[in-house]
Amino acid sequence: LSEDGSLNISQINSCKDSVTIPLDREIDIVRFVDTETVILGSKSGIIELWYWPNKKLKTFSKAHDKSIYDIKVNPVNKKIFASASQDGTVKLWQLDDKEVKNITTIQGHKGDVSTISFSKSGKLIASGGKDGTIRIWEINPVISPIMLQGREVSFSPDGKILASGGKYGNLYLWQRKGMTYIPYKKIPAHGDKVMALSFRGDGKMIASASKDTTIKLWEPHGKKIDTLNHHKNLVSDVSFSPKGDVIASASADHTVKLWNLNKRNKPPLTFKKHRARVNSVSFSPDGNIIASADTAGKVILWNSDGKVICEKNHHSSSVTNVSFSPKGKLIALANSRLNTGGELIIGLWGSNGKCKLFERYIKAGKKGLHAVKFSSDGKTLASGGADGKVKLWSLNGEMLHVFNPFQGESRSRPISDVSFSPRNKMIAAADSDNNVMVWTID
Repeated sequence: LSEDGSLNISQINSCKDSVTIPLDREIDIVRFVDTETVILGSKSGIIELWYWPNKKLKTFSKAHDKSIYDIKVNPVNKKIFASASQDGTVKLWQLDDKEVKNITTIQGHKGDVSTISFSKSGKLIASGGKDGTIRIWEINPVISPIMLQGREVSFSPDGKILASGGKYGNLYLWQRKGMTYIPYKKIPAHGDKVMALSFRGDGKMIASASKDTTIKLWEPHGKKIDTLNHHKNLVSDVSFSPKGDVIASASADHTVKLWNLNKRNKPPLTFKKHRARVNSVSFSPDGNIIASADTAGKVILWNSDGKVICEKNHHSSSVTNVSFSPKGKLIALANSRLNTGGELIIGLWGSNGKCKLFERYIKAGKKGLHAVKFSSDGKTLASGGADGKVKLWSLNGEMLHVFNPFQGESRSRPISDVSFSPRNKMIAAADSDNNVMVWTID
């Protein structure tokens, strides 16, 4: 870097300038990706790429909110690089056909992150911060997501099929091939948008819920089994019991219904305690408790006979999603508290039917949340919301990763659903514009 604001790239064997790059801002970091590509980082938080043989400069949207202190290229996968910033974050980026995409954001330091370094294997990254700590992160380099169609998403129990539901009522089935999913079948399933999807535990049945007030049952290869018609308004959620013989549904008609799949010709059992649209319903792992949540902020725990175990008026805002942990000791709630930003809330409820909820609070974003799911091992939570980001959390509230599929785009789109694959090797998210994104996380 020279005093006149330019960058000189020289050939070592001749010590002569090979190319001079005129720059219009102060540059603090210069890193080679390969013999043709240079990464530049500035105090303004902007990262630029210089393809020096053809003297082409590529500037992409502001990478950080404050100064960039360090940039390092992954030693194994040269298309991945990391940046550290005064804004307290480490970000991972992927070079793709001369474009740059933010694939995750790592947070944990209290204050500036001044230095970063990849391990020789490229699977770990160490960061040093102004807070006096060195942190080592297992990154398992994620890549840009696989892009599919749909606004709701669910993995089959064996991970071989991914089902997604579209805003125009279509059911899409995608088949696993290697580390991606390929189109298998598109079914005109409903007369209006698909609101929720659920696989039965044995993988032999899919339930789809729709704005057209119906629930439909499908074989995993797309053949329709039955249609359930008893709700008087849109069906917002659907969930199989652990044994797979009962379905719970939530609706804008203010009810939760239990459907006995062995007696589908009989009316469902109806729970009527809610006084607002019921957004979400979930079975406990042992099948003995059903949790439901509504737009007025009420959360109710029921037994399978429809008796209320406990109810809690959580907030004046809508509780959009409720999820049991795999062992049933934790309940995660997502809500959209107006004006103050979204909260992902983890509640621990005790034994003997005691309603012991909402003991831990995690601020999860500046906008409301629409989805929250536990990983299959119960150690990680995924959330998605109106800010268009998918975030991974530890159970003590530490943010582990941020997936930002709309980085660099003029607008983001709300995340409507999230789902872990059975072995937590992938995570899928759906947005409101009928896009499904699948990331490999291991």
